[in-house]
Amino acid sequence: MSAADMAQTIQPLALNVRLSCQLLDVPESSYYQRINRHPSKTQLRRQYLSLKISQLFNANRGIYGAPKIHHLLLKQGEKVGLKLVQTEPTKKNKVWSTDITYIPTQQGWAYLSTIMDRYTKKVIAWDLGKRMTVELVQRTLNKAIKSQDYPEAVILHSDQGSQYTSLEYEELLKYYGMTHSFSRRGYPYHNASLESWHGHLKREWVYQFKYKNFEEAYQSIFWYIEAFYNSKRIHQSLGYLTPNQFEKVSA
Repeated sequence: MSAADMAQTIQPLALNVRLSCQLLDVPESSYYQRINRHPSKTQLRRQYLSLKISQLFNANRGIYGAPKIHHLLLKQGEKVGLKLVQTEPTKKNKVWSTDITYIPTQQGWAYLSTIMDRYTKKVIAWDLGKRMTVELVQRTLNKAIKSQDYPEAVILHSDQGSQYTSLEYEELLKYYGMTHSFSRRGYPYHNASLESWHGHLKREWVYQFKYKNFEEAYQSIFWYIEAFYNSKRIHQSLGYLTPNQFEKVSA
């Protein structure tokens, strides 16, 4: 039985908490903190507005963008700024983007799952898999949550791929108290920051090599992200700082 099948069985049946946490790779203490914590007024307000935004988006068949949805919210008497509707963050751990891209090797494709903080442009978690599965994106999300010390009320933006719309993934997001934001089908620019990063990764690094196998690809991508991108690659949009530097000065 796969980890995803186990999670899907354990959650509805409310089995042993310790076993559930081990299978989902999350600390047991965090589980109890989560269920005993009461949401703040700000969190409740954000959850309410997120629901309203989703309802308006779906009611208009995904055609309306942020400005039109903002206008409809104002007409309904909601006091909300356009920036909140656009979900553009003003500090870290508010909005994350996630996506999967293909990495070629001589033994076939590898699949890179990435999560980036939209504010700092830092790759906060990544994983490379031999198959494009729900387990791959779950592992990446668990890594991101741990690396950022279990932040609250994060908005996670993704496309509508089957991995991200799966019941298992939605349950994990719910467990962490996260809001899921989707790109419209066929509109990858809605997730432009991460799409752009994957493009830079391939042009600047991956396409220089012909990886013999999965392990060689993994080691190469590890170097690019951990030894170069986060710590050495400067960004004009960050004032010519690296993601790690910008994260420190903006803390």
